[in-house]
Amino acid sequence: MAGTNGEESALTLEDFRLVVAPLIEYLQRSNGDSSVKKEHYGNGERRSNLILSDVVDDNGSQYVDLVQEGGGVHGIALAGYTYVLEKMGVSFMKMAGTSAGAINTLLLSAVNTKAEILKLQECVKQPVNTPTDVWNDALKYHPFSVKAEDYYETRSEKLLKYLCEKKLSDLVDGHIMWRKLLLHLFQNTVNVKSVKDYLTKMKVWSLIALAAFGLLIVSASGLVFITCNQDLYCCDNWIEKLFKWVAAISVAVIFFSISYLLGQFLVGRLLYRNAERFGINPGKDFEDWLTKIMEENGIKNVSHLKNKLQLERNCFNPAYYPSKIKYDSKNLPVETEPFVNAIEIAKQDIEVAKVRADDASFRTKDDILDEMTDKLVALSKKIKPEQRGRKDLAANLLEGFQEIIAAKARMDTERDIVANNQQQPEDLENSAEIEQSHDEETKSSFDKEIAIVSSDITNGIKVEFPAMHKMYWGEDFDISPARYVRASMSVHFFFKPFEVDYVTAQKAVIEKEWKCLLNIDKRLQEKDTHALMVDGGMLSNFPVNIFYNPSSPVPIKPTVGIKLEFEDDATSNTIDTMGKLVGSMISTMRYFYDRDFISKHNIFKKTIRSIDTGQINWLNFNLSDEDKIELFFRGALTAAIFLVNNDDLQKRAKDIQYLVKCGTALSFRGKKINIYPDQKCEFRTEDYSTEEVSFNWNNYKIDRVLFIGEAITTKNRLKRKASFGKKPDNTVDVNPNQPPKK
Repeated sequence: MAGTNGEESALTLEDFRLVVAPLIEYLQRSNGDSSVKKEHYGNGERRSNLILSDVVDDNGSQYVDLVQEGGGVHGIALAGYTYVLEKMGVSFMKMAGTSAGAINTLLLSAVNTKAEILKLQECVKQPVNTPTDVWNDALKYHPFSVKAEDYYETRSEKLLKYLCEKKLSDLVDGHIMWRKLLLHLFQNTVNVKSVKDYLTKMKVWSLIALAAFGLLIVSASGLVFITCNQDLYCCDNWIEKLFKWVAAISVAVIFFSISYLLGQFLVGRLLYRNAERFGINPGKDFEDWLTKIMEENGIKNVSHLKNKLQLERNCFNPAYYPSKIKYDSKNLPVETEPFVNAIEIAKQDIEVAKVRADDASFRTKDDILDEMTDKLVALSKKIKPEQRGRKDLAANLLEGFQEIIAAKARMDTERDIVANNQQQPEDLENSAEIEQSHDEETKSSFDKEIAIVSSDITNGIKVEFPAMHKMYWGEDFDISPARYVRASMSVHFFFKPFEVDYVTAQKAVIEKEWKCLLNIDKRLQEKDTHALMVDGGMLSNFPVNIFYNPSSPVPIKPTVGIKLEFEDDATSNTIDTMGKLVGSMISTMRYFYDRDFISKHNIFKKTIRSIDTGQINWLNFNLSDEDKIELFFRGALTAAIFLVNNDDLQKRAKDIQYLVKCGTALSFRGKKINIYPDQKCEFRTEDYSTEEVSFNWNNYKIDRVLFIGEAITTKNRLKRKASFGKKPDNTVDVNPNQPPKK
């Protein structure tokens, strides 16, 4: 059992489940009891009464895209967040992450739930939409033979099982001197004070040595003076003895001071000598651990992971089931009548377009539906922020958007069947035309994907794996995907940079891929043997923009973002020391691009939450069991607050207050734990900032329609910044029939 120093972990899955059980029970109670699971679901029926997405699979799971921020051991809090989402019937379609977020991303994509395994076993006969080569390869590696008890209700529980079995301190795999120093340095919240105390000691001993040296000079000078003037001090032997004693003591103090300072210097020299090249820890223990987990789940290389994701997409059969939108079309202001008429005309045109598309080629269908989308987008842009009844107008438009999305989704399914040679329409001569007919939205609407972010410091670019795999390994897909994560979590100096060795036989492919993806004429010379990669957080620690598709005005599923360490943007940092200056410069580099995207797309704030990780250091790999439980609970609590769905603001505030209070008495091994310092029931989250960030799926879609017009306002605001206050010409008007103002 682990003590406070975290020497040995005896945590179990039940420990984690019990501490968050009150949160789960409260959510299920307030949203109707969804704990009773049926064997079969269909027609968009959800396992949870919460409506969080319009994409639902045959298991009744709702799908969201997931983006997770990096933050060392705070990644345990990410598992708490995803656990609550999964318990409420949410699954993840596309996932992205950096560092700790990358670890959770890969693990969540590698494992399965018990219900998913049963579904996959039902698909032993080749599914209709799965190509033969993909299915046969999947059967070779997928661990169908694993015992049922090794699977759980959620994927996050499997992650926790691996966490329970792993001693985190082993991940600090540098020299023993570094291990002891780092584990001690980051173990508690006063590590900065410890460093200051250490530096203060060095300073004090240096001053003592200087003072002793000064006394030695004074006493030696006194002895010389007395010796030269024996006739004056012949009777004052005590003065001579005093100088001798002072000299002797000074020599002793100087000796001990120099010994101490030299010892500290030698320790530092040994630490430097025993550090890895450009980093302290090689990171091999981490890569081996993650590789083993991948292999346990049947994923020995990148190809296996790709096939697994495609297999799940085809077996689970996620489909588009739009929730019904309610709006008031009778009590709209009189001035909106021309606008409402234009919407109705557009909806009629959509019905006509759908009939036209039924008899057209796939490419023509795309063009027809895109034309109708453009019409609705043009109408959306005319809704002014000050327009009365704007929400109802947007909801009316949303119905039209959803009709188009549904038509595209049906077309996408038909296209997949044709592409897999299950049927061959007369108007398509070859599969190349099918591939060309895919537009960006329908091509990736239901595909499972992952994106792991790293920083290539050799070439100075942000890297996304597996999308950029061929830029570094060429056609070699036989590497473990664990290497992607190793590249992403190379925290500067703490871990050695990840090194990708260019294979000579693959250099031609690598150069071609650089040209294809980045339009860079890369020429690898003999000296160009490898690329160095460090923590992806150096360039993008929270890659929330990675799945954003500006050509898709209305989402079919939200992008849920999980950040670590709550930051209050309303307050500014005080920079009064060199350390704070350097830290602030690094933080600005790490978060600038992500914050810039969010500031220009404020709508995403509704689906992004920051986990208040308390006082636990993100590099403390010597966590106690209590710390692990606290981090997990903090993540789960943030997710539970995010899922509180109540239009009554007072009732919503009471719900949040109740959930936060659960943190004052966590049941853990027969005792109660209070996660709040100084016994204050304080938990920071964006949900306290009023209704502006509260999440309701239908309201969110309406807001996305309004965001089309608000994006223009944002661009105009940026133009004003760049034009010294000149007001841009804004000709947007709510009446589509009224000519623009001159």
